[in-house]
Amino acid sequence: MIYALLFALFLPAPAVAEEEVWRSIGFGNLYRINGMRLSAFEITSTTCVHSFDALRTRRPVPGAERSFRRPDGGILAVSAGGTAGQVSIYSPGALYKVRLERIANMPSNCNPPATNTPQTVFEIFASTFTEHYISFERRRVDWKKSIEEYRARVNRQSTPQQTFDALESMRASLYDLHTGIEAPSLKRESAASFRSGSERLIGASVEYFAKEGRNALFSITDKAYLGSKLRSYCRGQLQYLLLESGAGYLRILSFGGYARRGKDRSALDEAFDEMFANPKLRALVIDLRLSFGGEDQLALAMAARLSRYRYLAFTIEPHVPVGVARPADPVYVEPSSRSVFSGPVILLTSPVTMSAAEVLVLALRGRTPKVHVIGEATQGVFCDPLERHLPNGWTFALPNTVYRSPKGETFDVDGIPPDIAVPAFAKEDVAAGRDAAMSRALKLLTENQ
Repeated sequence: MIYALLFALFLPAPAVAEEEVWRSIGFGNLYRINGMRLSAFEITSTTCVHSFDALRTRRPVPGAERSFRRPDGGILAVSAGGTAGQVSIYSPGALYKVRLERIANMPSNCNPPATNTPQTVFEIFASTFTEHYISFERRRVDWKKSIEEYRARVNRQSTPQQTFDALESMRASLYDLHTGIEAPSLKRESAASFRSGSERLIGASVEYFAKEGRNALFSITDKAYLGSKLRSYCRGQLQYLLLESGAGYLRILSFGGYARRGKDRSALDEAFDEMFANPKLRALVIDLRLSFGGEDQLALAMAARLSRYRYLAFTIEPHVPVGVARPADPVYVEPSSRSVFSGPVILLTSPVTMSAAEVLVLALRGRTPKVHVIGEATQGVFCDPLERHLPNGWTFALPNTVYRSPKGETFDVDGIPPDIAVPAFAKEDVAAGRDAAMSRALKLLTENQ
């Protein structure tokens, strides 16, 4: 027994995993890795909030060196970067990877992370927008002035309701649909902030629009131009009819919710397989005028079924400090291995064409043959919002990346302009029971026969 104890004393101590600290280039993320545990923090130059802990999976996802499972079940994969001292972190299937650079130690403001006071909540919110929001200039908002005005209204005695009101007033001044605040403790959240001009189509509220307003507008198209009931696909989110002229009319209501158990892509492919199998299909009109957003990956999956050629759709550039280099991530349309429709395509757009619907419009701008866009400029919100946490349990979101066309164009705020301008469901057209954009699309197809 004594010999065994002496032998154990001279055994080498088990290796202790080296702590790694990685800071993102853009995005305001920090990751501390200790062996099997990854701790994520959201940082600005002056603040730090712990957001979640993730545990390493037994096997990394394909193409990654290691991966971690978040509390919500999502996976974060880590792979080698293109530069020494850098790695990339991403969710499998994401359009871009976040570059990380290794730093020696945790920032001092993360030891400990932020405490919960009204002033701290305000500073985290204000500084996050200052360092990561992409559209202050285009929206003509003086954020610095806004901070000075509202900082004076938030103090240690401020109630949660008063604090929320201050943050929401600042956010609402942006009129940006991809911004928002959620306060579960108050049962409050931001109202949808559409670009000016959208209210003509949205009506009294988003809820009314989704349940009644949208159907009322589309009934005009149905009665005047379709003549038959549309076939429903993807749990009603896609509606389709092949007209006698050989033009297919595809109405897309959203980019998600197509199937259960995450099988949206399969449901979409099955729908397109059936549509494209008809040899009478010679052209396609895709109606995105009243389309809610959703998953960008589904927009690209649609583009993949509409082109025989691989091409650059756009690049994604995160907001980074002046002087910091951060390469853009290219996003390509990759032709599907399934049936592809390569004939004439026309897109119908409006100010309510938003988010993933706009990504589809952007992705198809590089298609050959050319896709014609008829209608009005889109909403002007593209990237998936950057989600942030506050120490009081609230969350907020803001756009922090720019989607740029191969020609260098960006369309945030102003939206993607049409090739042929036609008002979407103008008041006089609605009164007369006509759809001017649909009429123009069918005329264009006839002219190009």
